[in-house]
Amino acid sequence: MSDTRQQRLTVLYVDDEEMACKYFARAVGTEYEVLVASGADEAVRILRRESARVAVLVTDFRMPGRDGGDLLRQVALEYPQIVRILVTAYADKDMLLQTVNTGEVFRILEKPIELGQVREALRLAAERYRERSIRHQRLMAIDETLAFLAHELNTPLAAIANFARGIESRIAAEYNPQRQSEIGQAATSMHDNAQYCLAVISSFLQSVRSSGSRPTGKPPPAA
Repeated sequence: MSDTRQQRLTVLYVDDEEMACKYFARAVGTEYEVLVASGADEAVRILRRESARVAVLVTDFRMPGRDGGDLLRQVALEYPQIVRILVTAYADKDMLLQTVNTGEVFRILEKPIELGQVREALRLAAERYRERSIRHQRLMAIDETLAFLAHELNTPLAAIANFARGIESRIAAEYNPQRQSEIGQAATSMHDNAQYCLAVISSFLQSVRSSGSRPTGKPPPAA
């Protein structure tokens, strides 16, 4: 397999018209790997198997059973890393404003779709997908780095906190009341600051992990 073929992104095209699926696959098949589905339910079944390699979803709006808008909402929730493009007739546009405004659609292509418009929309969608992938990889790298730092810092900080607590319990028999108070205050401050550092590390690590895991949770506003 050539390098060019390995680098091709995968596009899932959904349309109940068999000829439309064949036309789309023939039109862009040299640039992208194309999977086709005849409806929303079949598209979902394909995504359950292939979501890890699907970069772009292109779906018709008006289809028997579940329409393209319903499919887009499901994909936005379950596979937000996939860039979503809607194909629709001009008459459908007013009905789709809410879908577009909620960030579930990256582009709308009007029927009859022109090859040049399809290629341009896919080019932009591919750029968006690659940007998301790079951002996700960077977040994962940051997450791993922070996890390592948290592990390395957690043990000594916990030891400091325990040591400070031990000092407080031992000074009563060894020092006069004034000295006890001074050492006790220093030990308490040491303990509290160590605990604060532990909390900051834990909170920051959780924040980064939440950002990095968003592709499997709530999607960002843009499609």
